[in-house]
Amino acid sequence: MSSTFSLDKLPSFKPDVNSEFETDKDTRRKAKFCPIRIDLKFVAAILVLLGVAAAFVIYPVISAQKSVQDVIGYDTGNDEETLKKIALKESSKGQPLVPNPLPIDPDTPESGKTFTASTGEVWKLVFSDEFNKDGRSFEPGKDKVWVSQDYFYWPTNDLEYYSPKNVKTSKGSLVLTMEEKSTDGGHNFTSGMVSSWNKFCFQGGYIEVNVSFPGNGRVSGYWPAVWTLGNLGRAGYGATTDGLWPYTYNSCDEGVLPNQTISDPTKCLLRGQRLNACVCSGDHPSPGIGRGAPEIDIFEGSINGDELPNLSMSNQWAPFNFEYKNYNEGTLVFDRGYNVSGKSVMNDYTGNAYQQCASGLYFYDRSIVEGKKYQTFGFEYEPGPDGYIQWYSNRKPIWKLTTAAMGPNAASKIARRVISEEPMVRSLLDV
Repeated sequence: MSSTFSLDKLPSFKPDVNSEFETDKDTRRKAKFCPIRIDLKFVAAILVLLGVAAAFVIYPVISAQKSVQDVIGYDTGNDEETLKKIALKESSKGQPLVPNPLPIDPDTPESGKTFTASTGEVWKLVFSDEFNKDGRSFEPGKDKVWVSQDYFYWPTNDLEYYSPKNVKTSKGSLVLTMEEKSTDGGHNFTSGMVSSWNKFCFQGGYIEVNVSFPGNGRVSGYWPAVWTLGNLGRAGYGATTDGLWPYTYNSCDEGVLPNQTISDPTKCLLRGQRLNACVCSGDHPSPGIGRGAPEIDIFEGSINGDELPNLSMSNQWAPFNFEYKNYNEGTLVFDRGYNVSGKSVMNDYTGNAYQQCASGLYFYDRSIVEGKKYQTFGFEYEPGPDGYIQWYSNRKPIWKLTTAAMGPNAASKIARRVISEEPMVRSLLDV
């Protein structure tokens, strides 16, 4: 048994000698010393230890101070070129200040090279991948943008194991195949996932995919998803997301503390914002600014009984409002309707002990499956405290979220959350 999820394109030492020391008015020094006995072997041992300490402590401190002085020695002012020189000199990895541009696939049609935003602005394409070449490999080191994952995705307690063998390109599409096939880890299913973590990320703009869903549109259990995550977190690696996901918060208050100091800790199981705005200079790279790994989903798919399959198009964040309640004035559904193909409603689910979210449910036709038909989905967003996210199908707006839905919450003693300002990574997976 197998099913496929196809993606057609993307666009300080003080000695104690027991002495008294004083200086008289004539600056003559008078001292009274108590007799002491010295064990030369003990002194030798102490000298050896001090020598070791000098090698491992004093020298690194001197080296670090010299390095800092080298940086401080620049008269930076507002000289942008000087700042660039500092960055180039002090970068341990030697990374370019401006990354090389990613390719635009030559197979991308002219119609896909621009997008008219909700603001009326015309945006130009900066990256695309049509997946038209069959037999591409996405194993580590094989592709400039995509990496197929090889692990069990434990954070959501998945039933399947992700294997690079279940990722391929065929007939002009990226194909992720799910099989009822057990693995060494004892999982009964195997599937595929690709990610652009640390290779390709973006801050603001429009992103879209052209997809065909797994199954026949009537069987539940699949969880096809195309989603983005702040690049500080790496999907599936819990140590990287703990204390980062899904924070998008720039304030210093109870919202950054473990459990948000809520009397009932089961209401928030997050252990606090690790890189928060309360820290001092040197604690992390962005003092005074909260950092995190928020999540914006193009979609996560599901099927409920006899209803049409639906897609949850969501933004997820922390800290949380009291009882995870959103503010309705920050949401807008453009074509409202329940269980009607092409129409949408707001999702009643607004969060749990790990996240608060706002989600629109979009219903799609059962024919968009197994590569028979494809449909385009995406979102446009503007980062920041005055930002927004707007989701699309075939470039027709579905629903919109603004920061009015994420405003201050007196009951939880927290300030406004923001639309993600983090560089966002694209991940694709099939469940």
